[in-house]
Amino acid sequence: MKRMPVLLFVFVLVAFGACSGEEGPGESNVAVGNAGTEGADSSPPPAVLGGSVVQKVASDGVTVTLEFLNVEGAAPRGGVVLVHMLGRSRADWEPLVETLVSKGLDVVALDLRGHGQSADGLDYGDFDTGEWLGCANDIRAALDYLAEQVSGKYFLIGASIGANLVLIEAAADPRVAGVVLLSPGSDYHGVKPGEYAEGYGDRPALLVAAGDDAYSEKSVGALGELLADPELKVYPSGGHGTYLFGSRPEVRALIADWLEKRFSE
Repeated sequence: MKRMPVLLFVFVLVAFGACSGEEGPGESNVAVGNAGTEGADSSPPPAVLGGSVVQKVASDGVTVTLEFLNVEGAAPRGGVVLVHMLGRSRADWEPLVETLVSKGLDVVALDLRGHGQSADGLDYGDFDTGEWLGCANDIRAALDYLAEQVSGKYFLIGASIGANLVLIEAAADPRVAGVVLLSPGSDYHGVKPGEYAEGYGDRPALLVAAGDDAYSEKSVGALGELLADPELKVYPSGGHGTYLFGSRPEVRALIADWLEKRFSE
């Protein structure tokens, strides 16, 4: 009988070890930040636009989150990649996404590195010019994914510094048939789109700004002088970048109609 307390003590130790949550080999938790990448076991981050969320590794090793909205049953014509403003995320594109999908266009919206679900330990507030230029690799990864899903023509749409980055990627990628630039700047954090206008060649571009956003209005005019086939639209007022969707709802139709013409060419 005197051995029972010892046996009871051993039993409690074994039970505690089984329930303690300590991880054995092969049982470590997978961080959500790595979800959706090739070989990962966890689920991708949640959707914010109602599409399918995946994560892609850019050419320089940075993982970025993409959301794909596919128009089922529509004949494939190509698609659009959306690139947000500094400090924002792909959620800003919701008003335009609704319009594009209603027109039968497939869409990939991404969170740039250091933003939204692509933060992964990076903070855009710490980026220097080289790191901002590296964001063009994120756009290339998004375009690669879109091209894997649908064939046809591909267009890039960006806002603010996202617009600058869009032109940089487009100049280096002949797959891009055209770009839409909302409130680009001649120089945002050292990212200067005018330096890439020649490389963009004679492909079409739609440039949009508002008069109460003086720097972007001036930048649109200067960039339009450098591009071979620009179409400029400057509203008297409306604010900056994707804020135009709230102040100027007609911008959505302007972009959709411009894209429709380019797809038909």
